Amino acid sequence: MTYLIGIDVGTTNCKAAAYRADGSLQMIASRPTVTHHVEPGKAEFDPDQIWQAVQEALCEVLAEMDGAPIAGIAVASMGAAGVLLDENGRWIHRSIAWFVTRT
Repeated sequence: MTYLIGIDVGTTNCKAAAYRADGSLQMIASRPTVTHHVEPGKAEFDPDQIWQAVQEALCEVLAEMDGAPIAGIAVASMGAAGVLLDENGRWIHRSIAWFVTRT
């Protein structure tokens, strides 16, 4: 049996799920998304913390799949939240949350 993997990077949780080709959900794992409220009206996300949450949720799902093949992966992410990178691909500032007015 092959699976389709869905990854949802959300403002509340980061989730990974495995589905059969017919769309039936087989397993799901979730980790909280840490929001840094740096001051009133300002919220940010640490890209390393988000990546860690995604990896943990995905590893949990993959462990339950027992090596079954993956036919495809889809990723959904937060609204218009971006991550600024330097010339070496490292982030230079936490991602400003899409829901605050300073964006």
